[in-house]
Amino acid sequence: MARSAYQRGDDWKRDIDARLSDAGVVLLLVSADYCNSDYCYDFEMKKALERHAAGEARVIPVLLRACDVKKAPFAHLQSLPTTRGP
Repeated sequence: MARSAYQRGDDWKRDIDARLSDAGVVLLLVSADYCNSDYCYDFEMKKALERHAAGEARVIPVLLRACDVKKAPFAHLQSLPTTRGP
């Protein structure tokens, strides 16, 4: 069984925020679970797209599982794979 990199009491939110602020490339690993996560969708994605718009980072959506992304805030970005299902 894999162990988490975080231990009890670690501030994972602060760590994610710091790494997101330093990243030159941000991969959005998109699935229905991602789109339904308030933290991922409202915080991480928003911050990543702000940095992308400012030219500070490149955001690449990676579609892991089928979900409706036509109206997503990142819909204007080319995703991987480059073909989206029907």
